[in-house]
Amino acid sequence: MSQWILTLDTLDANDTAETLYFTSGSYVDNDQNYYDSRIITPALVTVSPNDGGLLGIFDSASVGDIELENKDGGLDYLASYAIDGRAAVLSWVDENETVTEYYRGVVTKMAESGGRITLSLKAPHEVLTDNFPMSIYAGTNSGFLGLEGTADDIKDSVKTQVFGDCRNIAATLVNSSLLIYQVSSRDDCIVTAVYDDGVKLVNYQTSTAHSIGDATIGMKNGIGALQPDLQLKFANHSALYSVETVWGDSIVLSSGLSVAVPKNTAIEIIDFYADLTDLQAADYQVSGAHAANIKAINLYNGVGDIAAGELLMFSNQTAIYTVATALSGGVITLSAGLIIALNGDEFVYVIGTSPALWGGYQGYFRLTTAPVGTITCDAVSINNGAVRKAGDVFNDIGVAAGLTIDSSSVTELNNAGTLGLYVDSQTTISDLLDKIIRSVGGFYHILNGVLYANLLFTPKLTADFVIEDWQIDRIERVATGLGSNGLPIKAFHALYDRIETVQTTLAGGVSEAWRERLRKQYREITTTEAATATRHPMALTLEVESLLRSLLYINALKTRLFNVTKVRRDIVTIDVIFTELPAFLLADTVKIITPRLGYSAGRNFVIIGYTIDMKSKIITLKAFG
Repeated sequence: MSQWILTLDTLDANDTAETLYFTSGSYVDNDQNYYDSRIITPALVTVSPNDGGLLGIFDSASVGDIELENKDGGLDYLASYAIDGRAAVLSWVDENETVTEYYRGVVTKMAESGGRITLSLKAPHEVLTDNFPMSIYAGTNSGFLGLEGTADDIKDSVKTQVFGDCRNIAATLVNSSLLIYQVSSRDDCIVTAVYDDGVKLVNYQTSTAHSIGDATIGMKNGIGALQPDLQLKFANHSALYSVETVWGDSIVLSSGLSVAVPKNTAIEIIDFYADLTDLQAADYQVSGAHAANIKAINLYNGVGDIAAGELLMFSNQTAIYTVATALSGGVITLSAGLIIALNGDEFVYVIGTSPALWGGYQGYFRLTTAPVGTITCDAVSINNGAVRKAGDVFNDIGVAAGLTIDSSSVTELNNAGTLGLYVDSQTTISDLLDKIIRSVGGFYHILNGVLYANLLFTPKLTADFVIEDWQIDRIERVATGLGSNGLPIKAFHALYDRIETVQTTLAGGVSEAWRERLRKQYREITTTEAATATRHPMALTLEVESLLRSLLYINALKTRLFNVTKVRRDIVTIDVIFTELPAFLLADTVKIITPRLGYSAGRNFVIIGYTIDMKSKIITLKAFG
């Protein structure tokens, strides 16, 4: 006999875990659990995805109440049970005893009235209204050390997070003594560029010109640990090299240069400090003891050039000194004598005025010199050396929020390309998922505890299954276009390639092209479908604010969404006895064959939602095609 079955996780009056079993008929499962015949009204479940507000053709997901019969008082014991917030699973068992799960979630509350017990269920998507988890700065820095800021600056502020490929971010200064900034609290982050008032800073520079085929490269002193297997590239070409050997002021590459490199070419280091301890190490160290009033100070070699006029301080005192004579042969001369004697191996922190160099570790970077203006950076989140794409970012947000993600959904969304999502304040999980899904032109939903996502496509030429006229109880056409006015879409306007910090005040050396780019948060593109505009003068423009990074990805998005929206697309609702339907998923294509609404020859539709009336055993499909 076909029937509904319900399992509930509870705590009894003694706080002992107990699972309860109920059915609308008579049932014993394979584990010999007996189900009490109590279900009067199973829940009305609406499964509907969210497209981030892109098209507005989706309904709201919801779950109704389940009613259990209790006229005989047989369930009075539930009054002393704890049920709220605990797991509930509602399934259908057919004549062949095949179990199909239709709801997996939790009970929010229980009430009794008129001999019935009502269980209110939490809709699966409600978990997405929770705040996305973010760490907080503790403000516990001590002296020169620490990456948590102090009680006077960033204590209790959220730690920002980078997902995908993010540009021109205003990073957080987490250690003002060592000029260490943080842009992401995630360990999959790499900072790829740092800017001071729009001027791109360098890590190292070549000390001489080098010809094609050269493997030994002379380097000027910079910042960041140079070591074997380090990856680097030169600013005048894009080839990536691996460092084979390091000594003195030279490095040896694993292969010769593919392009000649002029003197003073900037060198970009792809991976920098070894760990957080290395990130916070002193720039230099004192090589011997020095008494008070001494001006000439012997130093070990460190990172960053010490030039005349720069500022520095020693770790055993707070005085700031001006350098009279630049570092030469391991010796600098101060403009005034030491206030306090120095021990050997004392740390020296350079906080000078020469152009800053930088180096990074994960989501941190450190400057050698105080910046002139606003410090911004580019950063990416990576997986096995590759920048994470749209599906990867969608997965990362879901996993961080404690959700299970369908792997095929990740693969499908990755086909949309690379995007950048920067999280810099408390926000809900759904807000972040909406930004991603709107950017790629898709939709997502939760079913049985799993998060699914799809890209919007036209119906497939070959349907996944067919619904014929005799199976249809009711069919209704809601609209014949996917625009908000019921008409097709005639134009596509997209904002893309977002930068996080808009800047209008920049250093004098910034190029006009880069200056212009930093004036606007997005690039823009507008395309009109002439045939649709002629046929439907009242048709609307589809506005898309996308986090996708490149014009290539945006053009692919435009083509796909135009294919879906520029022509007539009927939106229909269809009532069918659900025992007549095969298993299906949202985004499947169904062929509707019925003389009603002119579908005698059959028309293919994409399923975008359904409601299960469990009492009447009717499923209402919503689809466009």
